[in-house]
Amino acid sequence: MFGGIPGDRYGRRNSLRITAVCMCSPHWDAPSRSLVLIPFARFMGGLAIGASSVLGPMYIAEIAPAKQRGRLVGFFQFNIVFGIPAGIFFQLPHRDHGIWRPGMALELGIAAAPAVLFLVLLFAIPESPRWLAKRGRVQEAEQVLRSTGDQNYQEDLRQILTSVG
Repeated sequence: MFGGIPGDRYGRRNSLRITAVCMCSPHWDAPSRSLVLIPFARFMGGLAIGASSVLGPMYIAEIAPAKQRGRLVGFFQFNIVFGIPAGIFFQLPHRDHGIWRPGMALELGIAAAPAVLFLVLLFAIPESPRWLAKRGRVQEAEQVLRSTGDQNYQEDLRQILTSVG
């Protein structure tokens, strides 16, 4: 709901940008000791991660050439599965039972670094050709397909237009 609906309405790329901003929520709660701001920022970050878990594979599947589609979507999923235990591993030496401790601001703030990089890189990618075609922006969809190196971009565009009706 928090990924698919905005992705259909505003585009995959723009929705991913919004999720990237929300993923930066560790920056919001890093300097805070607020018992309101910390859970709110964590909640926003969780929604963003959930939304990007829907939007990322959707975007990749819609823009990747058919020969590379499965590999790229699989790589996205692998990174999610690898990232969860990596995050836990880096937190283990710092565990204690207090709500706040010295150095926690750095720990929370550093988690936003990949999200900031993700946001910056999202300004270098095109919109999904399928979403563009659904919006009647067929010329732009064709340009995106050509820019991805799709050898059969005309046939792929025809298939997209047929599927979006």
